[in-house]
Amino acid sequence: MKNFKMKEFECRCRCGMPETAKVNIEAMVLSILDPVRDNFAAPIKVNSGYRCKKHNAEVGGAFQSQHLCQGDSAAADIAAESRGYENMKAWREANKMIGGLIIKNGKFDQLILENVGEHDLLPTWIHVSFRRGGGNRGQVLKKIAGKKGYVALTSDEICSLLGSRFKFQGSR
Repeated sequence: MKNFKMKEFECRCRCGMPETAKVNIEAMVLSILDPVRDNFAAPIKVNSGYRCKKHNAEVGGAFQSQHLCQGDSAAADIAAESRGYENMKAWREANKMIGGLIIKNGKFDQLILENVGEHDLLPTWIHVSFRRGGGNRGQVLKKIAGKKGYVALTSDEICSLLGSRFKFQGSR
């Protein structure tokens, strides 16, 4: 792990982290987060990594959340470090750029742009997960602020994350 420390991924309740979780997180960092951080060229903050079952329930996490780091899965909620941006929109645009870099990398199970607006893709954070054993779905979703559930991104929305020079080919 080049750009992150395992401590950043520890459960917020300070309960410790099982060895399996450490192995899964290290695989996710090496496959996704380190390459993204190298290309983003600015600090990325880990808001949530491993969660014990108790903490996951307290924060309303899914029963089988990949934040539990069970089996070969790991997940993290990340965002650009907020210092240095002139306003909230610029910071959210940086988060959108991180999402695009994760998609370009192509090695992820699930990416969720969290708390986006009704007509924008400007997240307040990004959920990303990874399965070190393979079988990563490459699923890209958004969670619209104030609404229930998740919505799959359209090919046009994915293209907007990747930049204007990218042309979407095939289905994800």
